[in-house]
Amino acid sequence: ELTGSDRKALGAAALWLLCPVAVFMSGIQAQFDGISALLVLLIIILLRRDHCFLSGMLLTSAILLKFFPAFAIFVLIGYVYVKHRDDGTAIRRLVTAAIGMAVMFLVLYMPTIAGGEFMDSLFFMTGRVETQTSSGALYTIGSWLLIAIGLAGMFWSGYRMFRTGKENADSGLFSNMLVSLTCAMFVSIMPQYILVVMPVLIIVMLTSDGRMRLAWILMCAGAMVTVIASNNIMLLDTLSAFTGLVSADWIVDVAYALESVTIGPWTLVTFLGALGIVIECLGLLFILILNLEGPIGAKLPR
Repeated sequence: ELTGSDRKALGAAALWLLCPVAVFMSGIQAQFDGISALLVLLIIILLRRDHCFLSGMLLTSAILLKFFPAFAIFVLIGYVYVKHRDDGTAIRRLVTAAIGMAVMFLVLYMPTIAGGEFMDSLFFMTGRVETQTSSGALYTIGSWLLIAIGLAGMFWSGYRMFRTGKENADSGLFSNMLVSLTCAMFVSIMPQYILVVMPVLIIVMLTSDGRMRLAWILMCAGAMVTVIASNNIMLLDTLSAFTGLVSADWIVDVAYALESVTIGPWTLVTFLGALGIVIECLGLLFILILNLEGPIGAKLPR
């Protein structure tokens, strides 16, 4: 439907199903960020089909599961406004979506509210703020600057969506969703979180800008370097036990080297983890560069 090509549609499915980060985080480390990606895609699908109430319900679910989709809320509002401002139904549809959000919030939170544990349930947000403010001054300033990037992307992408013409509403939805979610990644740079961005990145890559494939490669490479370095080398124990392709002694030696070998002031595992994050950030920055209006994006080769 989006690409007009079965071949591109198959390629998009392969880029997600064979994405090493998706396979590792969902199948090995049992992270649930893939569910967040699913909810984001369902919200987009429902909104494009004007099922505003259901999309609102899923948006609440997505935000309560992982807060990153909240950074795309202005893009979603802008999409409904742009798509329906001429027929005069934009406000009604937005109110319908808001009611859907409220209904889902009450459904999910009624037991918590009845038990008097509402504030405790918000620890997943307040705990992050406390961690940032209780750290050193330099770390705290850096953390708040990254949050500022996320908020700036939230408002910038929403502004771009509101300025989009009705004829380009669908393409604008995907490109601005990609910007908002990309900026949101800087709030907390962890390998599993990029799964929320990946499906939208793949869609933009195959429908409008093939240069985005470099971002996909960088983000996958950076995330995998980080997760493998962070003690996940011991997962090779299974390979050793069932296939004998590598020895258990070799795995232990590698794990020991990661923790004991130093590069300057850093252990090897710390260095590789930081290197992976840098590579991942380069992928995120590349997405933003391609979305900048003006000569920067125009001069990059396709």
